[in-house]
Amino acid sequence: MANGEPTKKVSVELLCLSLLQEKDMYGYEMSQEIFRRSGGLLSMAEAAIYMSMYRLVISEQVQERSVTCMVSTRESQACMKAF
Repeated sequence: MANGEPTKKVSVELLCLSLLQEKDMYGYEMSQEIFRRSGGLLSMAEAAIYMSMYRLVISEQVQERSVTCMVSTRESQACMKAF
């Protein structure tokens, strides 16, 4: 970073799965919740969230309830309990 602070890579998939453990969400809702919970330090573009969600749908970690609403699967719930 330009200001000399170290950067940390954040797994968008892990953030999304974590949020989906609480309730079904739309991508926009997830991006707003990530921003809120990080105190404004982490801002995720909706496109990044939807690309991550697409990968999670392909890997069957989440199911698409409608065009944009995602819900976690039992497999992803078991995986998140390990954290």
